[in-house]
Amino acid sequence: YDRIIFGFPVWAGTFAPPLRTFVKENKEALAGKNIVSYACQSGKGAETALKKLEELTGESFRVTAVFIEPKRKTSPETDSEIEDFCREINSV
Repeated sequence: YDRIIFGFPVWAGTFAPPLRTFVKENKEALAGKNIVSYACQSGKGAETALKKLEELTGESFRVTAVFIEPKRKTSPETDSEIEDFCREINSV
């Protein structure tokens, strides 16, 4: 794959442990890929979690997004943010 999309919930200011395992086990295969990522949170810490994930992969993410409880707090604004993210990653 040329483009990899990571999506994860923020747990205690970091990304989910299964994602850490995946990245560690596939770090070589991820090298040089177009990586985009989004985080879903109910509190805070998404920016820190995205930075930690980016450091772990060793790659600069092309696009990132943070969504605040997108499933529970639906709104036209949230829908628009998600649509903007999807359009942006399709252009990468």
